[in-house]
Amino acid sequence: MATVLTYRGDSDQPHCEIALDSGERVHVRINRDGAVIEQAVPNGSLGEVLFRGTPDTIAGIYSALLDSEAIKKTAPLDMLLFLISQLPTAADVKNAFASATSAHLSQAKQ
Repeated sequence: MATVLTYRGDSDQPHCEIALDSGERVHVRINRDGAVIEQAVPNGSLGEVLFRGTPDTIAGIYSALLDSEAIKKTAPLDMLLFLISQLPTAADVKNAFASATSAHLSQAKQ
């Protein structure tokens, strides 16, 4: 089960760090440009960007995965935390968000 290591939802730039089942750690940041999910490396710095999405892309992913009432009642950081915590590895996070982004962009073109 994933573990929340840090969580700060009450700032201008909400962020959290999560330890996945694999032991890998990911850092999630939300700002006016959207959201970034990065893999954290052992020395505490940030490594590979697993996902970077605009607010529109993030909203599309939420809409595809959650019902509209849940979206209205849940903070964006909490939704990302919920989604990421279901995935066991950083590679799974990267792949899941890449697939969700592709699906959102394909649907937006229709």
